[in-house]
Amino acid sequence: MRASSFHVSGMTVLNSVESSPLRVYAGEDLQSFVGASPSADTEPSVASSLPPAISHLQTEDAIPAHAARRMELLLKGAAELTDCHAVAIYLLDDSTSKLSLRHAVGLAADALVAPPRPLAGAVADIEALAGNAVVLEDKSLYPYWRVPHGEFEAAACVPIASASSILGTLWFFSKAPRSFTAKETHLFEIVAGRVASDLQYEQLRLETVTGARLERQWSEEARRQKALQPTAPALAGSWAVSSWTHQAEGIGGALVEWLCDEQDQFKLIAAQAMERGLAAAISAASLRGGLRLLARQYENPAEILAAASSSMWTASAGDRYAAALAGSIDTNTGDFRYAVAGQMHGILISGQKTRRLELAAPPLGVDAEVDFPAGRTRIAPGSILVILSEGAGRLLRRGKRSPEGQVVSILRKYRHQTLSEQLAAIAREAESSISARNRYDATIVALRRLKAN
Repeated sequence: MRASSFHVSGMTVLNSVESSPLRVYAGEDLQSFVGASPSADTEPSVASSLPPAISHLQTEDAIPAHAARRMELLLKGAAELTDCHAVAIYLLDDSTSKLSLRHAVGLAADALVAPPRPLAGAVADIEALAGNAVVLEDKSLYPYWRVPHGEFEAAACVPIASASSILGTLWFFSKAPRSFTAKETHLFEIVAGRVASDLQYEQLRLETVTGARLERQWSEEARRQKALQPTAPALAGSWAVSSWTHQAEGIGGALVEWLCDEQDQFKLIAAQAMERGLAAAISAASLRGGLRLLARQYENPAEILAAASSSMWTASAGDRYAAALAGSIDTNTGDFRYAVAGQMHGILISGQKTRRLELAAPPLGVDAEVDFPAGRTRIAPGSILVILSEGAGRLLRRGKRSPEGQVVSILRKYRHQTLSEQLAAIAREAESSISARNRYDATIVALRRLKAN
């Protein structure tokens, strides 16, 4: 099927490409005219005298050498068959406001450094993107149509499009005024369709490769985060410690840290960055190092959090926040001092008695100067202290039953088990509620002071 055309003042505008062979031949193999090379006994063709192909590619969009070579052969073959002296591919940017020279043959070297052309005012390109091919037989109407390379005497512009998207425009240039035959204009459209197919194929290939690379990096970061979670420390006296973290997207912002000193002081930190995925993992890495360093510098848990909040507020654009509990335990007396930032949950179980710890405050990073609330309690022999991040609390909440109530129920059910086995039961209960709509980073820390023999 041929596209109809009509002449207006020295130009030919093809009607909508819907009726042209563009879509029909978009996937055709054009090797018959891109692979052939002139024989020694024939006259040199226009394409054979073209300068080397040039590419105007952003680093992140760069295509492999084999794809660039394939595109060069395609454009040179098209120039040879249509007796054109230059062919150029202009692609739209993501905002569809500019056209960038992406690949060309036959243009001067300085075309490579030319800035992208604004789409606004590019009359010929806009007409082509609307579905019409523009053919200019001489330079008389170049100023109106805003032809990008005025050194040529005739030009044609066709859309680069697929069935689902419009990618840009394909320009053909001649050094002499000329009329383009119907065969040549149909070849322009066929080449544009092949260009669209190659571009979309390469984009799909790059997305596949990039996706595999990101998946590999994601898995490596998940293993690194898991390796950074501390093993249970061996505390002086009759103490047991256990922890569990869960990253909703494989990597995330849940973290636990603890430090032991020579004065029988045990410091613990349970925290959760208030982002998701990669952003949370980056925040957690910074938060972990900062809190660990500050825990060595300050004895007072409230001072640890105040310094961490000031550092986070200063180093961010006001969009990074975290919840955290910093605590210090005297392993001889069971005296527990703590401070909290953000929303956390705490429950102290002593036999049949339970006590909730008030753990709600502004998050870290909300201001440079915040006084975080501090508390103090005693962990008696036979008691268990459990700290939950807000994410863990959401995973454990069951209807009207609070996460603290759920923890108490599980601990009493498994009261004859070790602390690590009890925490594993709590973790299983939290994981049982994880779904596509209910995914949270989560941190749980449990401490038990054993009864004296």
